[in-house]
Amino acid sequence: MVLVSHDRMFVFIKTGKTASTSVEMYLERWCRPPGARITERTRQHRSRHGIVGARMTGKPSRLGRWLHPWRNHMSATEIRDRLGRDRWGAYAKITSIRNPFDKALSQYLWHTRLPEPRDLHEAAAFRPAFTAHLRAYPGLTDHHTLHVDGAYAPDLTIRYEHLAQDLSDVCARLHLQWEPDRLAVTKRTRDGRLPLDAFYDDEAAAIVRDRYAWIFDRFGYAADPATPLPAPHHDITGAA
Repeated sequence: MVLVSHDRMFVFIKTGKTASTSVEMYLERWCRPPGARITERTRQHRSRHGIVGARMTGKPSRLGRWLHPWRNHMSATEIRDRLGRDRWGAYAKITSIRNPFDKALSQYLWHTRLPEPRDLHEAAAFRPAFTAHLRAYPGLTDHHTLHVDGAYAPDLTIRYEHLAQDLSDVCARLHLQWEPDRLAVTKRTRDGRLPLDAFYDDEAAAIVRDRYAWIFDRFGYAADPATPLPAPHHDITGAA
């Protein structure tokens, strides 16, 4: 979905498999009237306080038209054009990103509803189908979602690997109350019991490096899934 807060002057641009639903549910209270109930599934809501795009209800009609103008996974260009360039320019733009190797794996587990392999033997059996999926599926690269006229649109970027800290920093910058207990956990697909490289053969790793090159380049994630730690913490206003 997309969030717009007129009261606090921010826009949240949703990406795929980056804990974006958790982030948007946290920020949503500043986009609705005070005391409004926040649920994972919601229709589009507009008020003087802001805009909440449809979440889990925004599929196209039979004619191919979207049922809600403000909806899940709108691109930055669509948001700018619908919101208006003056507000777009004045409001802080927020998004979330993730290590591409972890992101691609999480997307596959979500797409197939398969359980995460429990040991190295299961991971070895899992790899051929995962690699075949990467060959066939274009992936959630989010380049189109996050760029306007070729330029990266967000002002504030939350890393999945530093979710609580980065969201806390966003709240501090925008003068929002930070209450970590209110950060919801939704759609979790991985428990992290195995290292990322257990799921990747050379071909799969090469596909992800090529497909998500812009994320590796901009945010400094390691180009090898065997690197055990996520990219180092960063300034939320810039790259690595």
